[in-house]
Amino acid sequence: MQNLSALIDFANPWQPAAPRLRQAFGTPLQVLQAWQPGEVPALLHAVEQAARAGHWCVGALRYEAAPAFDAALAVHEVPAQQTVPLVWFAVYDAPLPWPQQGAADAQPDASVDWAGSLPRTDFDAALARIQQGIAEGRFYQV
Repeated sequence: MQNLSALIDFANPWQPAAPRLRQAFGTPLQVLQAWQPGEVPALLHAVEQAARAGHWCVGALRYEAAPAFDAALAVHEVPAQQTVPLVWFAVYDAPLPWPQQGAADAQPDASVDWAGSLPRTDFDAALARIQQGIAEGRFYQV
């Protein structure tokens, strides 16, 4: 069995019969991490350069990294001894074949019900309140 470090498995919610995007990744060429807001822009630039060079980049960016883009954005204070970086990316040469499961341990594909629970008029009114709050500077993400 191959050593896998990441699996990406996405379905197209608008075309359920469309093929799924499935990529598997083994040992990364490089792992990039930013622990402080000041490190975030350079790290994201390095990720972009790796992707432009043909590498596959898989990672995460925490909400607490927002001040790296605008110091006015308030987030929860990050403890000095944080155990998770603000940004983490692994860089790979290429994906591996998707792992095959035996019939005994096969699991059905995950499904998501994308139908909303609010009537459209209520959704539109709530969205307008959110957009107004953002414009007034009361919050920047909801």
